[in-house]
Amino acid sequence: MDFIQVTIFIIIAAINSAVQILIKKGSLILAPTLFSSDSFAVKLSKIITSPFIIGAVLLLGAGMLLWLKVVSKIELSKAYPINIALTVVITSIISVLLFQESISPLKIFGIVLIVVGLLSIFFS
Repeated sequence: MDFIQVTIFIIIAAINSAVQILIKKGSLILAPTLFSSDSFAVKLSKIITSPFIIGAVLLLGAGMLLWLKVVSKIELSKAYPINIALTVVITSIISVLLFQESISPLKIFGIVLIVVGLLSIFFS
């Protein structure tokens, strides 16, 4: 894999992580609506007009365009695990920083295992 491909992987993982963060933030704001007695149409209207959800959808589209480039050149059995591993690592770090989510030694160990697995796939 060359520098450009690695850079694209990191960009895609960052986009995927940003999508997850936007969905989380949107869901925190929308929680009262989601669990209200409002009709499905009202709930759907609030969801699709949420700036966080709109941002997530737009980023998903951008990420998909980059992903098409990646999978056209790299084996899917190699590209997908790398993408997921990078996304898990980035999302975990951002979640701890932004949402004060817990980080335990066991979670850190799991992330380290993911990185080891990522490196083994990356260099195979």
